[in-house]
Amino acid sequence: MHQHDELNCISHVPIFKNLPLDLRQELVHISTHQQFFKKGSLIHAPGDGRLSVMSLDSGRAKIYSLSPDGHEQVLSLMQEGDINGEENLFDTENDDLFSALEDSRPASINYSDFQDL
Repeated sequence: MHQHDELNCISHVPIFKNLPLDLRQELVHISTHQQFFKKGSLIHAPGDGRLSVMSLDSGRAKIYSLSPDGHEQVLSLMQEGDINGEENLFDTENDDLFSALEDSRPASINYSDFQDL
């Protein structure tokens, strides 16, 4: 596995890439990197306090919703380098679930930490 560069990771998120270096460095301090999720585990569920923007450093994940009768609707698939959830930094309403399709390591910035900046 390659060495993870947290500043480079933050700089690849489209809404952050043109920010001044000092602001991107502040984002590094409030971000979580390389947290391990085993295949099949839930990375995010509504109400878990982890509403965030997420970049997938390694692995694959699916983003999906559940219908009222419990049927799963896959909204998108993520692979290494993909980014999802930028809107979560500005809006607390999101009922999507994120699940690891294989062992995965996402990087994320939590909504409440971002709002405190």
